[in-house]
Amino acid sequence: MAELFAAGIRRMLRCLPFRLACLFHVLFPALSVFSSWWHKTHSDAVEFLDDPFFSFVLPLGIVLALVCALFLGEEFASGAVRNRLIAGHSRKAVCLSLLFTGCAAALIFCALSFLTGLLLGLPLLDGFRTGPDTLVLYGLGVLLLSQVYAALFTLPALLTDRRTGCAVASLLLALALLTAGGSLNERLHANPSFPLSIDTMDGSTIHMVQSNPEYIPEGPPRQAAQLLYALLPGGQAVQYAWLQVERPGMLLACDLVLFPALAAAGVYLFGHRDLK
Repeated sequence: MAELFAAGIRRMLRCLPFRLACLFHVLFPALSVFSSWWHKTHSDAVEFLDDPFFSFVLPLGIVLALVCALFLGEEFASGAVRNRLIAGHSRKAVCLSLLFTGCAAALIFCALSFLTGLLLGLPLLDGFRTGPDTLVLYGLGVLLLSQVYAALFTLPALLTDRRTGCAVASLLLALALLTAGGSLNERLHANPSFPLSIDTMDGSTIHMVQSNPEYIPEGPPRQAAQLLYALLPGGQAVQYAWLQVERPGMLLACDLVLFPALAAAGVYLFGHRDLK
């Protein structure tokens, strides 16, 4: 297992999509920090590091969707996966080695983003507004979320040899998850009502309160939406990137359930896949 994982890491380091993704995770937080610094220098406003520091979480799923699909597609196309099976390695060991390679890539992307944010943000911006305990909790949550993303996008790549089709499908899934997360965020933070003014024919104005159809009412509907918001990786990404994490423990618990479930599904489905 360790030998398979080491071989996967070596092949990943030579993979062009992985290298481009590493470059992206240096440039994106750097641009986010410089954008905040530019606003600070031209408006005399206080700019904290919190916002740009976690901004990379939004595109993280999109990047991992492409890297996992393209890297694993190349592993199948080059015959590397078949050769490992012919050499006597079990399907479970091969599957887990591929999964852990994707997980390692996700951790590298996070580490590059965090390191870039710290090296540039601390001297240029006004430090962190968020307390150290909360920052550590958010950082741990982002790392766990990256592992869920890696497991999620490794799954379809294990089941098909069509690298381009898998990359497109994974990209669309990542965008759909992020869109769903943004929509749930908007609805969960919507006001239950808003003021409405109506001008009558006689020139008077009627003031009334209109209920907001986008507001999710209290009770089971709102509880279900909050649970879905915590379960969806796109919902978690929105919460961390926009620093709107209200229940960090719930997000961590969801990740600790999602990751082994996705990993188990990958092992089972790959074990029953016809590789002829």
